[in-house]
Amino acid sequence: MALTLGKGHIVQNLIQLPATLYASASYIEKYGRMKNVCDIVGHRFISTLKNYENIRFIDWLHKAIPEGQICYRTSDYSSMLAAVTAGMGIAPIERWIDNSRKDLIPLFESPEDWTNNLWLTTHRDAHNTPKIQAFTQFLKEELSNINLR
Repeated sequence: MALTLGKGHIVQNLIQLPATLYASASYIEKYGRMKNVCDIVGHRFISTLKNYENIRFIDWLHKAIPEGQICYRTSDYSSMLAAVTAGMGIAPIERWIDNSRKDLIPLFESPEDWTNNLWLTTHRDAHNTPKIQAFTQFLKEELSNINLR
């Protein structure tokens, strides 16, 4: 399904991307495994420098985790992944990462409201051109192959 947005933009919701909390095996060995989002006592977390209230799992970090349990803050996703992989703490990460990062362990099922939508926006004048349609079809096919458990 596509919607027309503003002055001639076509917007399509491509996929929903659920997230959950991840840790490394070395972190779990040292600190134990969280059982759910309420089981935060005694755990260390990796967070962002600022809150993104529109991203529910980042908003959760900023509201639910006491400052003393945040061991590292970053402004980019690759640093967050590196810190989790190094065993520094726990961080929320989208589930598609399971396909390429076997060194990260999902701690539990994705909380129901920790899902982001991935949108594709094209301009109305270009939307029906062969190259845009080919790229859109390619994206849809590739995204349908992602394992989101």
